[in-house]
Formats: sequence, structure tokens, C-alpha cells
Amino acid sequence: MNAILAIWMTAISLFQVESQEIPQEAKKAIDKYKASAESAKKAYDAAVLRAREQVTKDLKTLIQSETAKGNIDVAFAVKSKLGEIQNEDTVQAPPRSESPVPSNNLALNKAVTASGSAKGDGVTPPSRPENAVDGNNGTSWATNHKDKEWVIVDLGKPETVSRVEIAWEAAYAAEYTIEASLNGKIWAEVARKADGQGGLDVLKFPPTKARWIRWNGIKRYKTEWPYNMWEFRVFGN
Repeated sequence: MNAILAIWMTAISLFQVESQEIPQEAKKAIDKYKASAESAKKAYDAAVLRAREQVTKDLKTLIQSETAKGNIDVAFAVKSKLGEIQNEDTVQAPPRSESPVPSNNLALNKAVTASGSAKGDGVTPPSRPENAVDGNNGTSWATNHKDKEWVIVDLGKPETVSRVEIAWEAAYAAEYTIEASLNGKIWAEVARKADGQGGLDVLKFPPTKARWIRWNGIKRYKTEWPYNMWEFRVFGN
């Protein structure tokens, strides 16, 4: 490829010699050389295009593979590199692959309230708090770009809860707490995560009677990102 580029550059330098008198035979030779160089350039461009298409295909396959394994950070990094190749203006994290939603998830499709949702960030699909409890691993709730964010799930009636699971997008929480309440006013901390690594967090705690469960964000993984959770699940005994 370097040899082809060298030929192309040499041809260009020859073509630019227009102000000098060039013998007819030399002009014919230059024209022939120009045609050869243009042909080589077309072949080079075609080879680059094929290589780019193959790399794009391989990266997309890798994104699907890593997403299916739950390696969201890896998939996001690969997606970012793919975005660079394709000259995209923005790069969004790939959605998690669909997986069975536990039928005993007490938070599934229950009423939720939140501190806010990301707006104007190119979030697709639109970010809503209810996305965190809809049982769809392809939709998510993204917060504002602040550390002190929260979401509350109303279980509908008092339940005995002992486990919370949070499936994170690449923008996960480094630190947060889980709180429980029977009346929605007085809250008790039942679990704390101080070393979040993303992926799927599973927090177990002593059985607690509660109707409302609150997730409290303390520290984001990256300050330039919001919190973004695919699913917020609550379980009993």
C-alpha cells in the first residue's frame, strides 16, 4: 500500500508541472503514468473500503458477543471505537441482550418516582423512571448529571424484602445506598454499595418489611456521565 501511495504522490508532482514546456512524447508518458496511478489509487481505495467493511462487521459481532455476556463496559468501548471508524458524532452504549426477567420481581411494572431524568443527551430510547422497572433489558432510566439522584419504587403494599438487583448500563454508580420505608416518609438504610463496578449488582440484606424501596445515588462512576440503569429489581425471601 505504501508503494502505491508513493506512486500516486509522484504522479501528482508530475501533473503539477504545467508551466514548463514538455515534449510530446514526455506528455504521453506522463498521461500513461497518470492513468496507471489513478488505477492504482482506485484499487487502493477499494481495498481500504473492503477492509473497513470487514472491521466494522467484526466489531459489531464483538459488541453483540460481549453484550450477551454482560460485559457492558467492554461492549461500550468497542462501540466507541466503531463510532470513531464510522465518524459518528455521538456514540451510545449498546443495549443489554434480552434475558428472562424473574417472575418474583416485586418491583416489576410498579409505580416509580425519581429525582429526574436525562434530557437532551441523545438518550435512545427516551429515558423514563418506569424504564427501570418495565422488565425490558433494552430500555433504561438515565438520571441528570449529578451525584445526588434517587428513584423510589412503590411495591403497592407492604412486602418482606431481602434482596435488590440493579442491572447497569456503562454509566453505573460507584457508590449508593438502598433504603426501605413502610410509610414513604421514614426511611431506613438496608444496604450500601461503596465499590460499584457496573454490570449486575446483587445486594442482600436481612428480611425487612417495606412498601417503598429507594435507591440513593452517592457517587457516579464518571462525573461526565449520569447514572443509567437498565433494571431495578426487588425480591422477597
